[in-house]
Amino acid sequence: MKRIAVSALLLVLPACSGSSGDASGTAGLGAIDDQIRIDVSPADRVDLARCGAESSGPAMLRCGDARALSNAVTVCGGLVANDALTTKYGPVVVGGDSRITGSIRVEHGSFTSYGGIEADGRQNIDGDLVTSSNWVSSAPAWIRGEAFVGGRLEAESPVRIGGALHVTGPISGSVQSASTTNTGIAGPASLACAGAPDVQAIADATERLGVIDEDEALADVSAPKQMTLGCGSYRFASWGIGAPLSLRVSGNTVVIVDGDVKIAAPARIHVEPGASLDVVVRGTVSVEDTLSFDGAPAWLAVGGDVRVASPLRLVGFIDAPAGAIAADARLDVIGALYAGALTAESPVTVAASPVALSACAGS
Repeated sequence: MKRIAVSALLLVLPACSGSSGDASGTAGLGAIDDQIRIDVSPADRVDLARCGAESSGPAMLRCGDARALSNAVTVCGGLVANDALTTKYGPVVVGGDSRITGSIRVEHGSFTSYGGIEADGRQNIDGDLVTSSNWVSSAPAWIRGEAFVGGRLEAESPVRIGGALHVTGPISGSVQSASTTNTGIAGPASLACAGAPDVQAIADATERLGVIDEDEALADVSAPKQMTLGCGSYRFASWGIGAPLSLRVSGNTVVIVDGDVKIAAPARIHVEPGASLDVVVRGTVSVEDTLSFDGAPAWLAVGGDVRVASPLRLVGFIDAPAGAIAADARLDVIGALYAGALTAESPVTVAASPVALSACAGS
């Protein structure tokens, strides 16, 4: 097994001790509602100059756009919320349009949708609301901070803004704010996702460093299976989980999947205390039965699309910067979500976690 150096990174990870620990899953994390707010200061964020395909180490996935580390949700393209989207303790930033027919609730954070907002569902935002284009709302909206609108504001239902409304275009409908100016949006008018992790380059770099080749070990799981991965980098051709899988991670572990991942039977991935897990999938991920990541925070990076057709719970981070995440079933993330596009046909909840964020910031 080839040991991978981590000295080039800002992240501090435990040694490859193969330590065992409490198998109690998310003990100590508490329920999503109990998470406390954590802010990642600029001094603690990942230095982008030290990230990229040339980096080495189990933590290389934890590179990319540093701003996303303090966001609950970052979407490079468009957001469609046909069911409830709830985020806790971090901003939501959308580079394209937001179409809200369900509802959006941002607790202890702001909501930015640079391409415009069209909402038939309720909007409840603790912080500011920002868009470079139009905000058209046919459902009640309650913005506790300020609102910055680069186009027009149409309110077919009452819109309440606790702070000032800054809008460049006309205002129509029932709008209540502390004050109104015509200055519009302040600061950046678009989202650049150039700093997003390059999943394919990361996988290439990891395989060049040397991997333990498990090849087809999980390509066709047709009977219940238990597997433990210790410290090291492992390569799998694909995952085809057709029977219950229990995967335990007991060291600093990187998993590269060169093809697709299909979960068609219950799968549980437990990362023991003191261990770390980065999973890099070059292809797509299809969750057709229950999948849960628990224990220490994990990273899941996907080169293609992610389809959640059965409940998915992840303690850690999910990155699909070049693909779309479609939640046709419940999606719960205690950490952060970064996607090329996001569609919520079922409830999606993303809650920033002190444990998960500390894994990113090396704190």
